[in-house]
Amino acid sequence: MGKAMQVLLVIALAAQASPSSAQPTFTLRDALAAALEHVGVAQSVSAAQQSEAVARSSGAGPTLGISGSYADAPQPGAPTQSTFAEQLTLDFGSPAGRSGRVLAARANAAAATAAVAQTRLSLEQSVTETFFDLATDLAQLEASGEAVNLAQRSLDAAIARHRVGLAPLADVLRARSALATLQAEQAAASAALAGDRSSLSEAVGSAIPTSLRLPAPDVIPDEDSVTRAVLVGSPALASASAALRAAKASVLVARGELQPSLSVGAGPGQISQGGVRTAGPSATATLVFPFAGGVEHTDVAAARAQLAAAQSSYDTTRIDIIRSALVLRAQALAAQARLVFLDEAFADANRVAQASLGGYRLGAVSSADLVTAQTQAASTRSALATGRVQAVRAQALLKLQIGDQP
Repeated sequence: MGKAMQVLLVIALAAQASPSSAQPTFTLRDALAAALEHVGVAQSVSAAQQSEAVARSSGAGPTLGISGSYADAPQPGAPTQSTFAEQLTLDFGSPAGRSGRVLAARANAAAATAAVAQTRLSLEQSVTETFFDLATDLAQLEASGEAVNLAQRSLDAAIARHRVGLAPLADVLRARSALATLQAEQAAASAALAGDRSSLSEAVGSAIPTSLRLPAPDVIPDEDSVTRAVLVGSPALASASAALRAAKASVLVARGELQPSLSVGAGPGQISQGGVRTAGPSATATLVFPFAGGVEHTDVAAARAQLAAAQSSYDTTRIDIIRSALVLRAQALAAQARLVFLDEAFADANRVAQASLGGYRLGAVSSADLVTAQTQAASTRSALATGRVQAVRAQALLKLQIGDQP
């Protein structure tokens, strides 16, 4: 579909989405904001973001601690020498181990943020689907009401012609049956409306106003824009990225077990020998060279295997989210394109139904042809009402998928 056709459809949809009265309306943004507040997602998002900010600001510095030591050194023929010291220690560990711990902390914080974002997206998608289910019910109820009105006029015409002997009783019965069928569809639409209104009310934690206002339609972005946006805003990809970073951290930590580690300490000390106590500063420096066995090398190999699996999962997720976003884009384009034909079909069917009613009153059209024309008009009216909602629904779901606000 060309840009010009998209713009024309956007203008037409915007006219349909505009509220027709001054009564209170309820928008999709109202529903999303209320639902997020109702389940406390906003607080979870804030907490996760703060955690990630703290993790990003942390560095790979040494671990600060306090240690105490006491030792006796018996000496043959001499008083036992006792040593006591309290020290402030800095444990530098191994370079790879320090880097791995920092990376792991940041990956864990990023994973928490991604999990909250995924929860938020799932909630928004569910609320959006329910909102548009309700909008579809309203459109269907309005369309069925118009169809019932037209069928009632046809029944009135059949009764009037029958009373003066211009139409058989079969015409009246046929018109009455057609009206009853449409009234049954209207009742079903009303029942569906009540159910979906209750579902949306439960999701947002409050009653839903009678009137809904659909989001303003927009020009659908091209494939490159959709791809770039979903790679930046996808919680699923962010979660896979966090898992990949955590796997890299595990490799570093496992390698750190094979590297030398250093710790230093300093503080007051005391030496006691033969009742004489001497106080003074004490300092220590410990350099550990590990003699790694099979377990440590196995840990490194296992960590590398986990890293390979995490990389594969990330690549798969990346492909999946791009494909899903492009499918949603295709569905949005198809919904828009379908409206052109639905508009034409309804306009033609409605003209035929109106003309058939006039012709029937004059005796030029049979009641069977009139019922057929009205049935076709009712069907196309219903399809058009649903199509208008579906076109905006598809755009809203696409925007959610690529991290935009519908």
